This record gives sequence, structure tokens and C-alpha cells, in this order.
Amino acid sequence: MSLGGETAKATIAKFAMAAVGFFGSILFARELGPKAFGGYYLLFSVTKLADRPLMGWATASKKQFADNETKRRELVGAQFLFNAVWILIATAIGLLLADRFRSYSGIAMAPFLFVVLLVSESNYEAFDRVLTASGRVGLSTWTDALRSYLTLPLQVFFVFVLTGYAADGMVYGLVGATVFTFPVIFYYIGTRPAVPSVDTFFSLAQYARYSIPTDFFATLYNRLDVILLGMLLLPAAAANYEIAAQLTAPATFVATLAGSGLMPRVSRLRAEGKTVGQEVTNTIAFSSIFAVPIFFGALAIPRALVVTVYGPEYTLGVSLLAGIADTVYFRRRQRH
Repeated sequence: MSLGGETAKATIAKFAMAAVGFFGSILFARELGPKAFGGYYLLFSVTKLADRPLMGWATASKKQFADNETKRRELVGAQFLFNAVWILIATAIGLLLADRFRSYSGIAMAPFLFVVLLVSESNYEAFDRVLTASGRVGLSTWTDALRSYLTLPLQVFFVFVLTGYAADGMVYGLVGATVFTFPVIFYYIGTRPAVPSVDTFFSLAQYARYSIPTDFFATLYNRLDVILLGMLLLPAAAANYEIAAQLTAPATFVATLAGSGLMPRVSRLRAEGKTVGQEVTNTIAFSSIFAVPIFFGALAIPRALVVTVYGPEYTLGVSLLAGIADTVYFRRRQRH
């Protein structure tokens, strides 16, 4: 499959998702207010940090799935097994820290919501990575777009129709959409799980010992600002940060999508003894298509963007917008 073609299809899907997510963020930010809206994102950030071992293991599965077609059933089985074990461990830790979750996020049901988010998000994202091992980045992203299209109406139902759910309703909507779309991911993987051999498990563990810490620290680097805002200030501060991040999100779309398909593509080309230079060059060329105009737009009219879209309760986001755009722009340049 062409990496450029898959990236183009994935970028269209990503913008479709962004449109839905952006509209949803406006609805919920205005309805819930900074405290509850920020509490949701704090809880989500902690969950994404807790599931990094699963994502690191999924990265190992992704590489071997692309390289070794004969062991694909065992690789899928090993991913299910590792997911189950880690979710049990993380759930036990989450229950022990239940009071801290409540005080940190400001959500009374935070421990329970953490568990259901962890189960749904980690399984979906892990097997989504396995799906991209076949080079089908466009299919993966359009499936995620379908999940977004389901998430918004479900969240609207819980937050606006069944009043009283607030941030809890946003979690239930996301989890419900994930449950509906996970079978689609698994169908297109096209591989039934099998009990993994000791050799398969050991081979995955050898690679995962590097990919797990890499994934953990990369996520910590990307989400540390939100997590620290929740620790040092209040959920409302995290809400202001998130709405500013929403306005700059398109700057990362193309580079992120191209990069997700690059690893299995390069791995396969190297295994076949072919050169990889052109694939890497194409990925770099795509990287800053949207980062540059968004960066300068955020510098020019930050207050008009934030207050008009999200309302006067989020004026703190005005000062954050230019800084986040600056970070996104220069981080993208440093990576390439």
C-alpha cells in the first residue's frame, strides 16, 4: 500500500473527526463549565498514562505483525493476555487511590470511571495499532472517525437528555462508542487469537522492554502539562488548557498520521532488503503543512478565537493559545 495515499485518506478522516470533536467540545465546555469539563480531561489524561504499558506492548505486536505473518494468531492472543493482566493490576491500584482520584479530578465517580475508561480505551487503541501494521492507516483512522460520530450523540444523550451526569456522561458516551466500534477493528485485523507460545511471548517482551518506557515517557511528555495543572491548580485550569489545545490540534494531524504508518512500512522494506529513504523523506515533507499557518493565526487573534468560540469563562485560554501553538510548531520542527 502507498504510505502517501493512506496518509491522505487518514488526514481527511482526521479532519472529519476534528470537526465533530471541536463541535462537541464547544457544547460540553459551555454546558459543564471549566470545573467539570477540566475534571473529565484530567481523568482522561491519567487513564492514558496508566495504559501506556499496553500501548508499548501493542507497538511490539505491531512490528512483529508486520514482519511475521505465520505468528499473527499468537500475537493477537498475546495482546489480549497482556491487556487482561495489566488492566487487573491498574484497576487494583486505581481502587487503592480512589480518594486521590476524586480530589484530583473533582468527580465523585472517578475511580469507577477510570476503570471503564481503561478497559475500553486501552483495548481499542492497542488493537488499532495492530491494525495499522498492515499499512491500513486510512481504514484505522476512518474507524476512529466512526467512533467519534457515535461518541458525540451518546455524550449529548447522557449530558443533555439524562441530566445530572455532567462529566460522567462524557465518559459513558465515549465508552459506549468504543464498545460499538471495537468489533470493527477486530474484524479488519482478520486474525483469530491463539494461545501464544513461550517463544512468541519472550520475543514480544524483548521488544516491549524498549517500547513500553518509550511510549510511557512520550505520553508523559505530551500530557505532563495537563496533569501538573490539575495537581498544582484546579480542574478549571486544565479546561482552559484543553480548549486552547483543541484550537491548535490540526497542526499535528498530518505528521502524526504519516508517522503511524511509517514504522511498519519501514520495517517491512528493511526486511525485504529495500531502501527506506524515500518513505522517510515523504513523511518529513508532510509534517508542517498545517503547523505553520495555525502558529501565526494563534499569534494574531487569540482572544477572538477563544472567547468567541468557548465563552468568557475560558479567558485564561487566551494566554495559553499562543504558547501551545508555539510549542506545537517548534516541537514538530525538532522532531524532523
